[in-house]
Amino acid sequence: MAWIAVETDASELVRGEFFCVVSQEGTSDRAAQNRADDPGWASPSRPEAVISRKMVRMAAAVLSQDSENNWAKPTLPPQSSE
Repeated sequence: MAWIAVETDASELVRGEFFCVVSQEGTSDRAAQNRADDPGWASPSRPEAVISRKMVRMAAAVLSQDSENNWAKPTLPPQSSE
């Protein structure tokens, strides 16, 4: 869910100020790294648990390389030509 949302820039992404529970970065931390506009993804079951786009992408990269998990990045939905 998170990977597809961040890769398609889904409307439900958290924008503006938030704290990433994985990297422990706040808005000012991301701004210092020139990632102030980097959105996050909030868990539907725990909306206060937000993970930044950077951390979602890093987690997907690690999981897709782990042969024990047998995890692959989900297929992105087709782009609309409208």
